[in-house]
Amino acid sequence: MAEETHVVHGFNWRQAFPFTHIFRAFRIAIHPSKMVLALAFLGLIYGGGRLLELFWRKGNRPFEPFLRDQVEYLNAIVTFTLAGNFFYPAGVIGAVIAFCASIADYFARYPAFFAIFYLYFAFLWSVFGGAIARIAAVHVARDEKISVRASVKFSVSKILSFFFAPVIPLLIVILLGLSMSVVSIIGNIPWVGMPVLGAFFFLMLIGGFLMTLVLVGTVGGFNLMYPTIAVEGSDSFDAISRSFSYLYARPWRLSFYTLVAIVYGALTYYFLKLFILIILSLTHYFVDVGIWTQAKSAPAPSSPAAPMSMTDALPIRPAPRELWNQVWPAPSVDDMRIRPNYSALNGGDRVGAGLVFFWVYLTLSILGAYLISYYFSVNTIIYYLMRQEVDATALDDVFVEQSEDDFVETPTSPAPVTPAPDALATPDAPPAQPISPLEQAPPIVDKPSDPI
Repeated sequence: MAEETHVVHGFNWRQAFPFTHIFRAFRIAIHPSKMVLALAFLGLIYGGGRLLELFWRKGNRPFEPFLRDQVEYLNAIVTFTLAGNFFYPAGVIGAVIAFCASIADYFARYPAFFAIFYLYFAFLWSVFGGAIARIAAVHVARDEKISVRASVKFSVSKILSFFFAPVIPLLIVILLGLSMSVVSIIGNIPWVGMPVLGAFFFLMLIGGFLMTLVLVGTVGGFNLMYPTIAVEGSDSFDAISRSFSYLYARPWRLSFYTLVAIVYGALTYYFLKLFILIILSLTHYFVDVGIWTQAKSAPAPSSPAAPMSMTDALPIRPAPRELWNQVWPAPSVDDMRIRPNYSALNGGDRVGAGLVFFWVYLTLSILGAYLISYYFSVNTIIYYLMRQEVDATALDDVFVEQSEDDFVETPTSPAPVTPAPDALATPDAPPAQPISPLEQAPPIVDKPSDPI
């Protein structure tokens, strides 16, 4: 029996290793429509926080230190991830815990301010986060892009679902806890209260088990709630059900996908940070070459421990120009958020420094916008992978509203309609009679026979 030979013409890496789909997240997250939505979200959050401070008590302006602390914790998460340090206390887990603890700490110190701010944040997160998740859902499944208007329209129509998806489990935990507290009042009755409470204490343990189950499911499945609504077009209860189901059905698979997403996200974030640093450094260097005007006063001597900027390593670096270096000090790897030295500038130079500062910070905000876009994009990919693993649903299965706002198609011109022969006849003419096939056939002519 002859041996059959099999030739392998290709290997589908994504089918063999599904986690490689996560590596699509950078290309999906960097898409302009998602970045524009993320930038708009950051602008509204920053503007809303500043506006809220204006109406707050003088001397208490908590928004700026709050924002600074959150940025520092996010940078620490990226730094620890790249260093491979994931464990508590000095690692990724510790930085995440400190990030969450900081949110609770500022709320405890300024409850009224941050109660308003967190509600404002949750509202914008539902609108813009839902829109980014919707664009990512269609992009991942069908490799198509929907418009920003269509995505915002979808998120606004589902805003209650996006808003209450993470809130409902927390309300369930609170209600269970309050119910246990009310029942425990029985223990205050003399002589009989504590024995009765002890006899039915197993119900308290069941309540604690349910609260723990819901709380763990909320924390572990939170990242899948928005993608569920964006992919399925469903509501809060479906988002809670699917996220809990996928978490408890495949906990290690979900943990592995999350770990890969964190590492890959840190690498792409650092790459984008270096890319923006090169942009700022080259811009600062060549603008510095063309400005020779001196500032109105000499700057303070720089500290010997000040970080060296990228342009300090250029071989043909000009002497520092006083005015430009007061308007915008050279950015460095350690600190790209350098403020102008307004004390060394006059009125017109201060206006120009403020405008330069605005454009520099707008450029730096691309980093924050990328983190938001990447978060929703990569978690949408993880949701597709978990759904395929648990429910055996194809990756290209996504809820799509057939609307002209979602997809732009090239209109095709209709074919010309040829009027029927009866339509050309005059009203007085008799209707045409049908012709049989025999009448349409050509007449038969007898040919003369050839002579022999």
